[in-house]
Amino acid sequence: MSRLAQISNIESPSGMGNEALALILQNSPLLAMLENANAFELDTDAFDYYTPDDALTLQSRAKGEAYDAEFKQMGSRQSNSQKYNGFKFVIDASDIADMKLGKTAEYWKKDLQRMIKTFAAAYDINTFQGSGVDSAFKGLANILNGTTNMPGYNLTGVIDAAYGISGSPNSLDLTNSSNWAYFLEKIDSWLAEVNNPTALIMNQSMRSRLLTIAHNQRNITTTLDMFNQPIVNYNGIPIYVMKDETITKTEADNAAAAVTTSIYAAAPGEMNFSFVSNSGLEWKEPDAEPQEGSIYKGEIRGAWKIEDKYAVRRIRNLKI
Repeated sequence: MSRLAQISNIESPSGMGNEALALILQNSPLLAMLENANAFELDTDAFDYYTPDDALTLQSRAKGEAYDAEFKQMGSRQSNSQKYNGFKFVIDASDIADMKLGKTAEYWKKDLQRMIKTFAAAYDINTFQGSGVDSAFKGLANILNGTTNMPGYNLTGVIDAAYGISGSPNSLDLTNSSNWAYFLEKIDSWLAEVNNPTALIMNQSMRSRLLTIAHNQRNITTTLDMFNQPIVNYNGIPIYVMKDETITKTEADNAAAAVTTSIYAAAPGEMNFSFVSNSGLEWKEPDAEPQEGSIYKGEIRGAWKIEDKYAVRRIRNLKI
């Protein structure tokens, strides 16, 4: 497993490529989470992997006898391909005019920095909500959509938070404090479906509600991440916070009303749950000093890979 900084291909005599990488990690909570978890995986543009075969059983033998066949749990072969998302910034005549007037190059650099920050925010939305149609990235919410099974497995990986509640409500309503104790009891059982979870991923509003609920039970602590930034933990599991635009508050409940959100519980890592990329951040810039028509380009190619059915769960139908 790798970090984005390790697999990136940055050609930047000016040093702006490294600044771009830092800006992306500062403005993409999702990529920062993967960086913290060391959950990037370098692989080819089109890649294959195997999901274990649940039908295989443990072999046994009598003393002095050989096993009947080789025990090989290859399972089913899955194929996937990385999707391409990037940006291009072109220095225009007005940028050159500013430089000639002695306004320095900082004006166009700030324009480029704004473009990079916008790209980072849009990339997060894409990695969760992307449709997967044609050349579009397939986001995690569409992989774990509750209807189709996870690739290679016989389960969806989605938990309905309202399932089993008396009266069969359309969602688990966390705007009602009488449901908070039930939520805290159930969340531990939901997390148990993931082997050694090391990440809780949710939006800003869900994090605020979880902190309100869990503080009463003293389940909240704070540590520092790899960027030396404080990160809140629920029962020792780091909470990674996405924008409300990335994991929305308008997901459909069981009556199709757009009033709920989701929490993703994951164990990012090798042969578990990873983000495959053959580029990291690929950055290109002109060798010479900037002039009219100079082009600065950045691209991230990638795709999700779920290599263990116990590596990730989506807990949906939470009304906040």
